[in-house]
Amino acid sequence: MKLQRALETAPAFAEFPPDVLELLGRSMVLRAYEDGADLIVEGEPARRLLLVVEGEVEVWCRDASRRRKTLVTLGAGELFGVIALVDGTARTATATANGRVEIAELPAAAFTMLYESDSPVSVHFQLLIARQLARDARRVNEALRAHGTL
Repeated sequence: MKLQRALETAPAFAEFPPDVLELLGRSMVLRAYEDGADLIVEGEPARRLLLVVEGEVEVWCRDASRRRKTLVTLGAGELFGVIALVDGTARTATATANGRVEIAELPAAAFTMLYESDSPVSVHFQLLIARQLARDARRVNEALRAHGTL
């Protein structure tokens, strides 16, 4: 019930019809993590797509001097872990629970089925992923501008 509500209210899923949201919800698992838990780790293979249901997640990586650099802090309704699932590479950042969080996880196999199929459900999912990648790219550009790099 909580997972379905999270999907229905997440901006990323706003245009999904109810039957698609229901299918997606059945494919996801809701998990709770305590403060400081690493949800994904830079360099590891992608095993799932994640949606913040409750709480905050800090996404970060190490710079050339090995210092921790926060890229973004995500809240309820935001997706992460997309890039490595789309291109089959290792995770590009680490995501850590900032306090207790609840996360909905879509396993990689379900992601691939939804992303690569030619079903009507896939069209919605592919658009979702394209929009998420665009948001991620915009955030990176804004961060680079803020640091005077762009």
